[in-house]
Amino acid sequence: MTTQKANVTWTKVGGESWVDTGDAVVYVQHLTDPPNGVTTVSIDFTLPNDVVYYATGSSKATKEDPFDKTVGLELAYGRALRSLGRKLLASGHGKVHELDNFKKAQHEASEKAIARRKQINKKLQAKTARKSVKAKKK
Repeated sequence: MTTQKANVTWTKVGGESWVDTGDAVVYVQHLTDPPNGVTTVSIDFTLPNDVVYYATGSSKATKEDPFDKTVGLELAYGRALRSLGRKLLASGHGKVHELDNFKKAQHEASEKAIARRKQINKKLQAKTARKSVKAKKK
């Protein structure tokens, strides 16, 4: 089944879903194993620059509890989304800090160049002053 709303395409087939926003593509798959009480979710999140983030989450019912598909899916999806969120946040924070470090390095290089230029100007002024004094003595 495919649905189109506001430039977002949703496709669902069994336990698999795709969402294409035009900027990012999300592929989600869930598997349930009722006899073993296990539910697993995997998420592939692809950004426009073709960077892919992958996350999984799972849940397992205890032997005493009956298998509940809804609870299993909630836990597995929640764990997968939490994992994906952490990866995206870490990547974003890393890029921000990388940019901050670049700006800091640029600022430090600029400050060094200014200090060097001041030093050269000071030497030139001293040299000019010495020449001026020598010229006056003659």
